[in-house]
Amino acid sequence: FGAGNTVFLESLSISQIQDFSYMLLTSDGVHDYIKIDELEHLLTDQPSSIKTCLNIIQAALNAGSKDDISVVIIKE
Repeated sequence: FGAGNTVFLESLSISQIQDFSYMLLTSDGVHDYIKIDELEHLLTDQPSSIKTCLNIIQAALNAGSKDDISVVIIKE
């Protein structure tokens, strides 16, 4: 949720963040190359696994990313 929406992110409070079961943080080497719909699809299987992070990294590489690629999944 958020998809790079800085207004949304700036308006979040700690109590709202605690409502999420997980959060995905990515660098622009990921979110500039992968659409939010694809990221959501990649997260549906096991949102907190190393395999999911590796799948997101591979998807960014497949999409042509040459930038730094960082993926962090924070689970409650």
